[in-house]
Amino acid sequence: MNELLLKSFHHVKGYFPQLIAAGILMTIIQWASPYLGIAGSLVASYLLLPTIHIGIGQLCLQGQDKDLSFKEAFSLENLSFIWSKKDIALQIGMLKLLIVLGTGLVISFVMISILGGDSALIEALTQAQNDAGDQPELFMKYLSEDIDWSAYTYLLMALLLMVIAIFSLTWLSLHVMAFEGAGVIAAIKTSIQRGVKHFGLSMALVFFFLSGYIFAQALGWVGYTLVMPWLAVLHFHAYQSITSRGF
Repeated sequence: MNELLLKSFHHVKGYFPQLIAAGILMTIIQWASPYLGIAGSLVASYLLLPTIHIGIGQLCLQGQDKDLSFKEAFSLENLSFIWSKKDIALQIGMLKLLIVLGTGLVISFVMISILGGDSALIEALTQAQNDAGDQPELFMKYLSEDIDWSAYTYLLMALLLMVIAIFSLTWLSLHVMAFEGAGVIAAIKTSIQRGVKHFGLSMALVFFFLSGYIFAQALGWVGYTLVMPWLAVLHFHAYQSITSRGF
Protein backbone atom coordinates (compact mmCIF):
# COMPACT_ATOMS: atom_id res chain seq x y z
CA MET A 1 0.00 0.00 0.00
CA ASN A 2 2.85 2.39 0.80
CA GLU A 3 4.23 1.84 -2.70
CA LEU A 4 0.86 2.74 -4.21
CA LEU A 5 0.60 5.93 -2.19
CA LEU A 6 4.14 6.99 -3.07
CA LYS A 7 3.59 6.25 -6.76
CA SER A 8 0.39 8.29 -6.82
CA PHE A 9 2.02 11.13 -4.91
CA HIS A 10 4.91 11.11 -7.38
CA HIS A 11 2.54 11.59 -10.32
CA VAL A 12 0.69 14.40 -8.58
CA LYS A 13 3.90 16.16 -7.57
CA GLY A 14 5.54 15.82 -10.97
CA TYR A 15 2.54 16.81 -13.10
CA PHE A 16 0.72 19.17 -10.81
CA PRO A 17 -0.49 21.73 -13.43
CA GLN A 18 -2.17 19.09 -15.59
CA LEU A 19 -4.00 17.52 -12.66
CA ILE A 20 -5.02 20.92 -11.32
CA ALA A 21 -6.66 21.63 -14.70
CA ALA A 22 -8.63 18.39 -14.35
CA GLY A 23 -9.44 19.29 -10.73
CA ILE A 24 -10.75 22.71 -11.69
CA LEU A 25 -13.03 21.14 -14.29
CA MET A 26 -14.32 18.61 -11.76
CA THR A 27 -14.91 21.37 -9.20
CA ILE A 28 -16.87 23.50 -11.68
CA ILE A 29 -19.09 20.56 -12.57
CA GLN A 30 -19.60 19.67 -8.90
CA TRP A 31 -20.41 23.28 -8.00
CA ALA A 32 -22.82 23.77 -10.90
CA SER A 33 -24.73 20.48 -10.58
CA PRO A 34 -27.16 21.60 -7.81
CA TYR A 35 -28.31 24.48 -10.03
CA LEU A 36 -28.97 22.30 -13.07
CA GLY A 37 -32.08 20.56 -11.79
CA ILE A 38 -32.52 16.83 -11.37
CA ALA A 39 -31.49 15.97 -14.92
CA GLY A 40 -28.42 18.19 -14.77
CA SER A 41 -27.34 16.77 -11.41
CA LEU A 42 -27.67 13.23 -12.73
CA VAL A 43 -25.62 14.05 -15.82
CA ALA A 44 -22.93 15.74 -13.72
CA SER A 45 -22.73 13.04 -11.03
CA TYR A 46 -23.17 9.92 -13.15
CA LEU A 47 -21.72 10.91 -16.52
CA LEU A 48 -19.31 13.86 -16.52
CA LEU A 49 -17.47 13.35 -13.21
CA PRO A 50 -17.01 9.56 -13.62
CA THR A 51 -15.77 10.08 -17.17
CA ILE A 52 -13.13 12.59 -16.02
CA HIS A 53 -12.21 10.29 -13.13
CA ILE A 54 -11.67 7.35 -15.49
CA GLY A 55 -10.04 9.69 -18.01
CA ILE A 56 -7.25 10.49 -15.56
CA GLY A 57 -6.63 6.75 -15.22
CA GLN A 58 -6.65 6.39 -19.00
CA LEU A 59 -3.96 9.05 -19.25
CA CYS A 60 -1.85 7.11 -16.76
CA LEU A 61 -2.31 3.93 -18.78
CA GLN A 62 -1.72 5.63 -22.11
CA GLY A 63 1.54 7.07 -20.85
CA GLN A 64 2.68 3.60 -19.80
CA ASP A 65 1.62 1.85 -23.00
CA LYS A 66 3.29 4.37 -25.33
CA ASP A 67 6.29 4.97 -23.09
CA LEU A 68 5.14 8.56 -22.66
CA SER A 69 5.74 10.61 -19.57
CA PHE A 70 2.62 11.41 -17.62
CA LYS A 71 3.01 15.04 -18.72
CA GLU A 72 3.15 14.07 -22.40
CA ALA A 73 0.02 11.97 -21.97
CA PHE A 74 -1.82 15.16 -20.97
CA SER A 75 -1.04 16.90 -24.27
CA LEU A 76 -4.00 17.87 -26.43
CA GLU A 77 -2.99 15.29 -29.01
CA ASN A 78 -3.28 12.50 -26.48
CA LEU A 79 -6.54 13.71 -24.97
CA SER A 80 -8.46 12.47 -28.00
CA PHE A 81 -9.21 9.23 -26.14
CA ILE A 82 -12.04 11.05 -24.31
CA TRP A 83 -13.89 11.52 -27.59
CA SER A 84 -12.97 8.09 -28.94
CA LYS A 85 -14.29 6.41 -25.79
CA LYS A 86 -17.46 8.45 -25.50
CA ASP A 87 -19.51 5.34 -26.26
CA ILE A 88 -18.70 3.85 -22.85
CA ALA A 89 -19.30 7.08 -20.91
CA LEU A 90 -23.03 6.38 -20.54
CA GLN A 91 -22.34 2.82 -19.41
CA ILE A 92 -19.90 4.12 -16.79
CA GLY A 93 -22.62 6.44 -15.50
CA MET A 94 -25.17 3.61 -15.41
CA LEU A 95 -22.67 1.42 -13.55
CA LYS A 96 -22.01 4.06 -10.89
CA LEU A 97 -25.74 4.76 -10.48
CA LEU A 98 -26.44 1.03 -10.11
CA ILE A 99 -23.78 0.72 -7.39
CA VAL A 100 -25.11 3.77 -5.53
CA LEU A 101 -28.71 2.57 -5.68
CA GLY A 102 -27.76 -0.96 -4.68
CA THR A 103 -25.72 0.27 -1.73
CA GLY A 104 -28.57 2.54 -0.67
CA LEU A 105 -31.06 -0.34 -0.76
CA VAL A 106 -28.80 -2.56 1.34
CA ILE A 107 -28.18 0.19 3.89
CA SER A 108 -31.90 1.01 4.08
CA PHE A 109 -32.81 -2.64 4.61
CA VAL A 110 -30.21 -3.00 7.38
CA MET A 111 -31.33 0.21 9.09
CA ILE A 112 -34.99 -0.84 9.07
CA SER A 113 -34.06 -4.30 10.36
CA ILE A 114 -31.95 -2.92 13.21
CA LEU A 115 -34.22 -0.04 14.20
CA GLY A 116 -37.37 -2.12 14.22
CA GLY A 117 -40.10 -0.03 15.84
CA ASP A 118 -37.94 3.09 16.10
CA SER A 119 -39.38 5.00 13.18
CA ALA A 120 -38.25 8.45 14.33
CA LEU A 121 -34.89 8.25 12.58
CA ILE A 122 -36.40 6.88 9.38
CA GLU A 123 -39.01 9.64 9.34
CA ALA A 124 -36.30 12.27 9.95
CA LEU A 125 -34.19 10.90 7.09
CA THR A 126 -37.19 10.86 4.77
CA GLN A 127 -38.10 14.43 5.69
CA ALA A 128 -34.50 15.58 5.14
CA GLN A 129 -34.45 13.97 1.71
CA ASN A 130 -37.78 15.55 0.76
CA ASP A 131 -36.69 19.00 1.93
CA ALA A 132 -33.28 18.82 0.23
CA GLY A 133 -34.60 17.59 -3.10
CA ASP A 134 -31.71 17.06 -5.53
CA GLN A 135 -29.18 19.06 -3.49
CA PRO A 136 -26.85 16.63 -1.67
CA GLU A 137 -25.08 19.43 0.22
CA LEU A 138 -28.39 20.58 1.68
CA PHE A 139 -29.29 16.98 2.54
CA MET A 140 -26.03 16.58 4.48
CA LYS A 141 -26.69 19.86 6.27
CA TYR A 142 -30.13 18.66 7.40
CA LEU A 143 -28.62 15.37 8.57
CA SER A 144 -26.02 17.12 10.70
CA GLU A 145 -28.33 19.77 12.17
CA ASP A 146 -31.73 18.13 12.54
CA ILE A 147 -30.89 14.65 13.83
CA ASP A 148 -29.35 13.72 17.18
CA TRP A 149 -26.85 11.10 16.03
CA SER A 150 -25.43 10.49 19.52
CA ALA A 151 -28.16 7.93 20.14
CA TYR A 152 -27.15 5.96 17.05
CA THR A 153 -23.36 5.70 17.47
CA TYR A 154 -23.13 1.92 17.07
CA LEU A 155 -25.55 1.92 14.17
CA LEU A 156 -23.47 4.55 12.37
CA MET A 157 -20.27 2.61 12.94
CA ALA A 158 -21.87 -0.57 11.58
CA LEU A 159 -23.24 1.24 8.54
CA LEU A 160 -19.88 2.92 7.87
CA LEU A 161 -18.10 -0.43 7.92
CA MET A 162 -20.77 -1.86 5.63
CA VAL A 163 -20.38 0.99 3.12
CA ILE A 164 -16.59 0.54 3.11
CA ALA A 165 -17.00 -3.21 2.62
CA ILE A 166 -19.45 -2.79 -0.29
CA PHE A 167 -17.28 -0.13 -1.90
CA SER A 168 -14.21 -2.38 -1.47
CA LEU A 169 -15.94 -5.08 -3.50
CA THR A 170 -17.30 -2.84 -6.26
CA TRP A 171 -14.92 0.12 -6.66
CA LEU A 172 -12.77 -1.52 -9.38
CA SER A 173 -15.79 -2.06 -11.63
CA LEU A 174 -15.49 1.34 -13.35
CA HIS A 175 -11.93 0.56 -14.43
CA VAL A 176 -12.80 -3.01 -15.39
CA MET A 177 -15.46 -1.64 -17.72
CA ALA A 178 -13.27 1.11 -19.18
CA PHE A 179 -10.06 -0.86 -19.63
CA GLU A 180 -11.23 -4.46 -20.08
CA GLY A 181 -14.36 -3.91 -22.17
CA ALA A 182 -16.70 -5.60 -19.68
CA GLY A 183 -20.42 -4.90 -19.50
CA VAL A 184 -22.15 -3.48 -16.43
CA ILE A 185 -22.95 -6.77 -14.69
CA ALA A 186 -19.68 -8.43 -15.75
CA ALA A 187 -17.69 -5.45 -14.44
CA ILE A 188 -19.38 -5.63 -11.03
CA LYS A 189 -18.89 -9.42 -10.89
CA THR A 190 -15.19 -9.12 -11.76
CA SER A 191 -14.68 -6.35 -9.23
CA ILE A 192 -16.33 -8.42 -6.49
CA GLN A 193 -14.14 -11.42 -7.32
CA ARG A 194 -10.96 -9.36 -7.09
CA GLY A 195 -12.20 -7.53 -4.02
CA VAL A 196 -12.92 -10.78 -2.18
CA LYS A 197 -9.50 -12.18 -3.14
CA HIS A 198 -7.66 -9.09 -1.89
CA PHE A 199 -10.20 -7.85 0.64
CA GLY A 200 -7.72 -6.55 3.22
CA LEU A 201 -5.84 -4.39 0.70
CA SER A 202 -9.08 -3.20 -0.89
CA MET A 203 -10.55 -2.21 2.50
CA ALA A 204 -7.42 -0.26 3.44
CA LEU A 205 -7.32 1.57 0.10
CA VAL A 206 -11.03 2.35 0.15
CA PHE A 207 -10.81 3.68 3.71
CA PHE A 208 -7.94 5.92 2.60
CA PHE A 209 -9.87 6.95 -0.52
CA LEU A 210 -13.03 7.85 1.41
CA SER A 211 -10.99 9.73 4.03
CA GLY A 212 -9.44 11.77 1.23
CA TYR A 213 -12.86 12.46 -0.26
CA ILE A 214 -14.25 13.65 3.09
CA PHE A 215 -11.15 15.80 3.59
CA ALA A 216 -11.63 17.34 0.13
CA GLN A 217 -15.28 18.13 0.86
CA ALA A 218 -14.37 19.69 4.22
CA LEU A 219 -11.89 22.06 2.55
CA GLY A 220 -14.46 23.25 0.02
CA TRP A 221 -13.61 24.15 -3.57
CA VAL A 222 -9.87 24.38 -3.00
CA GLY A 223 -9.72 20.98 -1.36
CA TYR A 224 -11.88 19.40 -4.06
CA THR A 225 -9.65 20.82 -6.81
CA LEU A 226 -6.46 19.62 -5.16
CA VAL A 227 -7.50 16.25 -3.79
CA MET A 228 -9.95 14.73 -6.30
CA PRO A 229 -7.48 14.35 -9.22
CA TRP A 230 -4.99 12.69 -6.87
CA LEU A 231 -7.70 10.28 -5.69
CA ALA A 232 -8.40 9.42 -9.34
CA VAL A 233 -4.70 8.64 -9.84
CA LEU A 234 -4.68 6.54 -6.65
CA HIS A 235 -7.81 4.69 -7.79
CA PHE A 236 -6.17 3.79 -11.09
CA HIS A 237 -2.99 2.52 -9.43
CA ALA A 238 -5.08 0.51 -6.97
CA TYR A 239 -6.89 -1.10 -9.91
CA GLN A 240 -3.59 -1.93 -11.61
CA SER A 241 -2.03 -3.29 -8.45
CA ILE A 242 -4.95 -5.52 -7.44
CA THR A 243 -5.48 -6.73 -11.02
CA SER A 244 -1.79 -7.64 -11.40
CA ARG A 245 -2.07 -9.87 -8.32
CA GLY A 246 -4.61 -12.03 -10.17
CA PHE A 247 -7.69 -13.83 -8.84
